[in-house]
Amino acid sequence: MKYIVMLLAFVLVVPSFAIPNGGPKGDAKPLAHVVNIQVVGASTGPTRFAGNAATFVYNDAVNNLAMIPNVETGSAVRIACSIGALQWENVATIDYTDGGTVVTQDANGADGVNLVTFINSVANNAAVGSALAVSLVSFNSSLVLTDADIVFNSSVSFTTLGTSGRFDIQSIATHEYGHNFGLNHTGVTSATMFPFTAQEATHQRSLSPDDIAGINGVYQTISNFWSTGVITGTITQNAVNVYGGHVVARSLVDGTTQASAMSLQDGTYSISGLAPGPYQVYVEPLDGPVGDTNITSTFFGTGKNTTFQTTFFGGNTSPTTVRVQPSTVTSNIDVSLAVTAQTVNLTQIGDFPTGTGGFTVSGGGFEKSPGDTTFIVVAGPSVNTFLDASFSMAGQGVTFGPNSTSSGTLGGGNGFKVFPLTVASDAEPGPRDIVYDDGTEVAVYCGVIDIAVNPSPGASSFAFGTASPGTAGSPALAAVGSPTINNSAFALTVTNGVIGETAFFFGSALPDYIDLGNGVSQYLRIPENDLFPTSGFNAAVIAGVATLPFPIPNQPSLAGLHIYMQSGLSDAGMVGGVSSTNALVIVFQ
Repeated sequence: MKYIVMLLAFVLVVPSFAIPNGGPKGDAKPLAHVVNIQVVGASTGPTRFAGNAATFVYNDAVNNLAMIPNVETGSAVRIACSIGALQWENVATIDYTDGGTVVTQDANGADGVNLVTFINSVANNAAVGSALAVSLVSFNSSLVLTDADIVFNSSVSFTTLGTSGRFDIQSIATHEYGHNFGLNHTGVTSATMFPFTAQEATHQRSLSPDDIAGINGVYQTISNFWSTGVITGTITQNAVNVYGGHVVARSLVDGTTQASAMSLQDGTYSISGLAPGPYQVYVEPLDGPVGDTNITSTFFGTGKNTTFQTTFFGGNTSPTTVRVQPSTVTSNIDVSLAVTAQTVNLTQIGDFPTGTGGFTVSGGGFEKSPGDTTFIVVAGPSVNTFLDASFSMAGQGVTFGPNSTSSGTLGGGNGFKVFPLTVASDAEPGPRDIVYDDGTEVAVYCGVIDIAVNPSPGASSFAFGTASPGTAGSPALAAVGSPTINNSAFALTVTNGVIGETAFFFGSALPDYIDLGNGVSQYLRIPENDLFPTSGFNAAVIAGVATLPFPIPNQPSLAGLHIYMQSGLSDAGMVGGVSSTNALVIVFQ
């Protein structure tokens, strides 16, 4: 049996780190994320464990931390590593088993034992080098994994206790298991599979939407996964296919960075695992903090194209909305790039809670909680010279800036600006981009701030999408009161309607939009032939306003439910006789 050994490394660049790879199956279904595609002779595809199941064992030093003095006393090493593996099992059909402890100390790709080790030895030190941790995987000519070992660097200080100056074991283990289960690195900077981390960082313990889309793209067996949608297309530059463009889908409902992919050698890409709804798609160069060499395998080489500027599908001035439908491939989302290198590059980020004193920056993102207030340091070449008004953060429930509180230069020549950030208590969870747009050039710090899930979310409503103007102006849909359970007074209103005509209200459990071809965009998942005016609640427009009572029953099971609403208005003065409002997300509590 021929074995191939691959080294997958978390690169140690204090205060940041990098990690390994993994990937999907070369079958007919589209694949999300950047997977660990390998080439062995005539075989090309992802490496996977037989039966999607694997048992890992731990060197018995995890029960006697005196044997691994670089791990803080009191750390629950084996538990933390297993929890990292279970993050992937919880979202995909991977069967991980903790096989207990063994006396084996050294990683050995030929022994058929999947070992996790922290031991300081010649063999382990040679494998890990200067990285925080590495995954060593062996696979046969059928691309079936025969051995997978994880080696932690014996000269780096680790902990599971959150102690200052140490790296978090669970975060690193979660990343490494992601490689073993099939994923390469991603350019979404707050994701688990981002190739760098910092001391004390714990956000990579939990998976981002990009990570979840990626692992399901490999295994493709979660029962509801293929009820999600797929975006595919080709990236070109001067009619030449672009290899290595980082392609990202951002939700237009809440502004979160949902999933990404990398354009392959033929310029094609595929982003799967997308919830139905409206998206913007953009392409950015892998020019830092994730670079050409951070995504490699026997299939992915170096030589990725980075000589272009960040470009949105449909153009940066007015990006085209991409509609994603369940179990459907939305194809031909093609982007043609100009032959102009990116000059604005956001490469470092920092969390600066007090806004005074010293701060540190790194390449990777981090997590903030609903209700947090902090200061964000954004750094890169000449950033201190840029106008504050050029910076913003995508998404609902976050207030970024608008003015910086300080600026200057860092060691190494990068400039920085500090912006205040407030996260609303009802902010939707998920990664958010920081965007630079000066009207000439756009740069995106992809998914850099991850908003955590609020364990006790309150009732809320927020708008998304844009209205189609009517003869009385742009109609607007809004909530009246709080969408709390057992609230008989809750209602919806439409303003700027045409007096004497009718507003029709439509609701759905899935966001979407439908282009009626007459300038009206309907953002809910409703069959076109039922859109207007044959279905939905309705209310007469009186004095320019239509009001729909929306009593919420006394049903505790409704807590946390998201409902998507929009209104279409009869408007004889418009083409097609109809105008429409923005859409509204209603979250019950």
